[in-house]
Amino acid sequence: MARHLYGMNAAEVFTSGVTYLVCLAAVWCFLIVIYRLAIHPLRRYPGPILGGISDAYGGYLAFTRSDHLAIYQLHQRYGPVLRLAPDKLLFNSLHAFKDIYQNPRITKSYLYLYSRDKNQPTTFSTIDAEAHRQRRKLISQPISQRAMRLFEPTMSAQIDIFLRKIYESSGSVVNVTDHCQWLGLDIVGLLAFGYHLNLQTKEEYRFIPRAFADIKSRIHVFMQFPALANFAALITPFTEPEKGKLLRLVYKMMLARAEQDKDAERDFYSYAKGNLDYGPDYFEYGEFMAEAAFFVTAGGTPPATAICGLLFYLARHPQFYKKLTEEIRGTYKRGHDIKGDAQLMGCQYLRACIDETLRISPPSLATLWRERDKVDTDDSPLVIDGHVIPPGTQVGVNLYALHHNEEYFPDSYSFIPDRWITQASSDNPESEAARARMQEAFVPFLVGSRSCAGKAMAYCEISIVIAKLLWHFDFESAPGDLGKLGEGTPGSTDGRGRASEYQLYDCNSATHDGPNLIFRPRAEAIAELSGKAL
Repeated sequence: MARHLYGMNAAEVFTSGVTYLVCLAAVWCFLIVIYRLAIHPLRRYPGPILGGISDAYGGYLAFTRSDHLAIYQLHQRYGPVLRLAPDKLLFNSLHAFKDIYQNPRITKSYLYLYSRDKNQPTTFSTIDAEAHRQRRKLISQPISQRAMRLFEPTMSAQIDIFLRKIYESSGSVVNVTDHCQWLGLDIVGLLAFGYHLNLQTKEEYRFIPRAFADIKSRIHVFMQFPALANFAALITPFTEPEKGKLLRLVYKMMLARAEQDKDAERDFYSYAKGNLDYGPDYFEYGEFMAEAAFFVTAGGTPPATAICGLLFYLARHPQFYKKLTEEIRGTYKRGHDIKGDAQLMGCQYLRACIDETLRISPPSLATLWRERDKVDTDDSPLVIDGHVIPPGTQVGVNLYALHHNEEYFPDSYSFIPDRWITQASSDNPESEAARARMQEAFVPFLVGSRSCAGKAMAYCEISIVIAKLLWHFDFESAPGDLGKLGEGTPGSTDGRGRASEYQLYDCNSATHDGPNLIFRPRAEAIAELSGKAL
């Protein structure tokens, strides 16, 4: 009967139907490509053709963890404004940065929603300005300057452990990435829940940095290629094998803290308890769990990136190493006198070296996407750096590209701390204006209401660690190929061809490996390092 009615059997009907659907899909895709390349409002902006066709191009760049390098190269090729995806424009100018990130008409992009786990909001993923303000106020309390002064003895105790571990490895090759990440996470574990993770002394939880990097990398890919998030259930088990283990640990930390009085510690828990929804299972599926996980990852690894980067550059620039060492050792007669106080923050060359590291190798490499606020009642066009932005367009500035813009940072791939030293007043107005532009274009922590709440904590932690290392030790790069860890590969065309640049890998923050250094204790420091005075 079927063959009499249709002239074909069931298999032929199925084959014919599949062929029809494939042809229909091909025509549909062809029309989308034609629209995006020839009719779309952003068609006139230069950029890679694949980017103009699909978000998959940006997703691929994010997957490689080298998108910051690719974006810099794209700006070199196409100019300060480029189309990275069908509805995304990237800018690389100070004017554009101000127009985007200091504009009340612009808010976080909907893309941040793809960073949520179980759809639970965090400070990072909250788009609404008022809701973000409330959350930022909450997480800012345990990392405010006043709170950090109270917390500093606890942090210093962890730094002392860090110094002893370096001392125990004296004369041997030390991969400082491992030690700095363990230190950072031990500090943030105490700051979040008063919990001793003990990564510096035990191996049990040393999977944390790797697990965090995998989770953040997946989030980064989804934010660049949202359609891929529909397959999250299939992708996650392969891309984040230790996610469950990590979340169970955070849950364990919270349960241990909950057994104490709310105000037993001045930590994240003491401020957040009672201000965030716990969910039906008290911890596991509520906002508290999501915010806690974000707090730990946001505070644990970025300072380590800056510390490792600075050690990398100092080991390769003996003139700057010597100058900074003289400042630290000339300021302090004893290592245990180094504290995060006005005296340390007054070490001008230390701050210059830190800022130059944050510029050339920023811990945040991602593009911070923004869009016009849907509640914006202003009917006038949205203009960014002279460009009228069509509705629905995602706009952003990549901080790595901005920090290597030669207009603001001449010789941008050279490590030059002295560019941050305030010079005597110049009679040259052009020179003064250039310096002012440089200062404004330096935004490793962003600016305004969406800036990083942990800026004060980061500077404090980085400053103390670097100052104590330089007071207690002399160090140098490991010999031979071991000493090249962290360098770029000369001749590489993917943006990693500079041996003098500390190599970072983008996962919404940064991962890295190395440098390998050899530390030798100073004679004056041995008593402290051996535990007799620490």
